[in-house]
Amino acid sequence: MDDLGAFCCQNSDCPDVGKRGHGNLTVTMRYGPDTSRRLLRCSTCKARFSERKGTPLFAARLHPKTATAVLAHIAEGIGTVVSMAALKAAKFGWYLPYTLRRLMNRQRRSIRFRFGE
Repeated sequence: MDDLGAFCCQNSDCPDVGKRGHGNLTVTMRYGPDTSRRLLRCSTCKARFSERKGTPLFAARLHPKTATAVLAHIAEGIGTVVSMAALKAAKFGWYLPYTLRRLMNRQRRSIRFRFGE
């Protein structure tokens, strides 16, 4: 049995949107490399979505450990100009600045969704 307490419905039209551990989610299938990702279904609105939706890892082609390392490095640059943080991370030779900006924008959207900002 999967622990889905950390997840919530991502459908903005669902009455249970944002309610974690509400018991309305089930795993309908697994997909991705080694079937490690879960496709979730909300029993309230019948919407299906990836467990990664609403996170910077959604639709990312980077390995999760690499993406997490890049985001942690960018977080060190909080309080500075975003483009400077991206260029600082790019100096390590990981990825091009536009890849890093895309990750940062996903992180911002994820934070706004979680905290309603």
